[in-house]
Amino acid sequence: MREYISAIITELREQKREGVECIHVLDTTFENLERAVKALGGELASARRQTSAPEQTVSRLKIDSDGGSDKKADEEAKSFKFVSTPISVTPPKTVPVQITVTATVSEQTAKPSVVVNSRILKPPTIQLPKGDKQKCYEWLKKQLAECAVCQEKIEDGKYAVIGSGNLDAPIFFCAEATSEENGNGEVIGGDAGILLHKIIQAMGFKREQIYIGNVVNWRPPTTVGSRSLTAEELAFCLPYLRAQIEIVQPKVIVALGKTAVDGLLGMDAKRKLGDVRGKWIHFQELPLMVTFHPSYLLHNNTNRTKRVVWEDMMQVMTRLEMPISDKQKGYFL
Repeated sequence: MREYISAIITELREQKREGVECIHVLDTTFENLERAVKALGGELASARRQTSAPEQTVSRLKIDSDGGSDKKADEEAKSFKFVSTPISVTPPKTVPVQITVTATVSEQTAKPSVVVNSRILKPPTIQLPKGDKQKCYEWLKKQLAECAVCQEKIEDGKYAVIGSGNLDAPIFFCAEATSEENGNGEVIGGDAGILLHKIIQAMGFKREQIYIGNVVNWRPPTTVGSRSLTAEELAFCLPYLRAQIEIVQPKVIVALGKTAVDGLLGMDAKRKLGDVRGKWIHFQELPLMVTFHPSYLLHNNTNRTKRVVWEDMMQVMTRLEMPISDKQKGYFL
């Protein structure tokens, strides 16, 4: 039970660090949390009874997600304004509870958890062969498929995923990792993928006209939920990403979320998404526009957030010297 609650605390800390002010949580999540706290309270009461302690009352539950002191846990609890209600413990039957945390991630997507298969080696040196773009792309796919580290990272039945799309695309959309529900080799799937396709269409493109890649070629393996990508994982996969960009030679790169920015530019604890979103920066001398990941829009489904992303996309269209109609200019106003 502790690891589930710890995962929630870690996620909230990450959201606070990213400057998220409003988090939407499903009613079922609250119900599961209440059940978990009650079950954990039962475990505490049972342990105390074994020491012949009198009937106990749990007045506060201290949670320290990274093994620090009680004082640190108290400070974090206050910063999130958690309100604790005294719980009278009567030993119930302890029932295993699975908590599903619906994350309102701002891009990342990404919720820390327990890491498995954590071996990371020195990033590979990738030298593309001579030949046309398709030949280089097929060679790179083969290199990824034979990568021992990548194969170790993926779960059974899933794939190490390379980007896909038009090798002459003017735009290279860069996301984070393949979606959790995706086991068939798609770059970005699920509702986030559907929403990205709608954004692409609103800009006047078809999916087959652009290219989408990820900063990491696998979904981070975990025992609970999902987690943030590590600096080592991002660094290991960067040569694959650089090679794809070298093949496609886009006019513009669009980074979808902070994880994509970290993968392209390197991790920086002081850099927040708000510091770079909507601004032109560069990667390998190519113009780079940073915006929110589609998953952020799914959990912050307001015209205000949609408009922010759309303004970023209109900057991309202007950079590509694409016409923008009055209808397009008025989206989400």
